[in-house]
Amino acid sequence: MNINQRGFANIVLVITIVVILVGAVGYFALRKPTTEPTISPTSNNTQPIQPQVTPPPTTNQTLPPPQAGMLRYQSSHGFSIDFLANWRYDSTIEKYGSVGEAEKVSGNHFSIYSYPVNNSYNPGAPVPQNEIKIETSVSSNVHRSLDEWINSLALENVLRTESISINGKSAKKILYGGEMGSILSIYYLDGGRKVIFTAYPSDTKYSQEFDAIVKTFRFTN
Repeated sequence: MNINQRGFANIVLVITIVVILVGAVGYFALRKPTTEPTISPTSNNTQPIQPQVTPPPTTNQTLPPPQAGMLRYQSSHGFSIDFLANWRYDSTIEKYGSVGEAEKVSGNHFSIYSYPVNNSYNPGAPVPQNEIKIETSVSSNVHRSLDEWINSLALENVLRTESISINGKSAKKILYGGEMGSILSIYYLDGGRKVIFTAYPSDTKYSQEFDAIVKTFRFTN
């Protein structure tokens, strides 16, 4: 073999080796596994997290039934009071849609009697001897303390003041002189609502019953 032939053979050999190497690289490149990214599926039904809501407290009270020998007057205006079963009650406030409406026309009253009464409400009617009438007024939206409210009434000739409790809240029992004689009233304030219970006559023999009945009074809403 001459020199030219030997050189040509070397070139062919180099080319052959390069082709083999390129082919091998391409082969292994094509066989390399392709790793696909893993995608977590997203559900279209995913619900947002809802905050827990605590319902607001309610002031409605579940009252025990009246004691034996007692009846209950349950007002549509959100209060109740118990009285002796053989006594009577009469209410003007139930004629109105709200306490505020009744208050505007001085109709925010109800009465409890130890004696029979007719259906005609007459606040000025005399109380029979040895009997009692408990006249009660209910009003709304008094934004002051019990003492401030009583002081604003400017009661004259106060003879006696006693602190008592109604449904765990403070009340004042006051005996004072009036134009027609002494007056015995209990003043009670609950959440901006005021109540006055007045006993006629003030020197009634039913003073214990008066206290016991007044202490059953509850605002139920």
